[in-house]
Amino acid sequence: MEAAGFVFDGESDALLNPEDPLDIPAFDPSIRRHTSQFIYRFRKPAH
Repeated sequence: MEAAGFVFDGESDALLNPEDPLDIPAFDPSIRRHTSQFIYRFRKPAH
């Protein structure tokens, strides 16, 4: 995103799953569809 000229403008943990152990692969059947996700916001600076 930054290589395309966007600037990182923030993030949110709104999709964080507190029960996600974060140390096993996202496609492991024991955690599949219950993983934490992330939200990043980028903006394109005005010229």
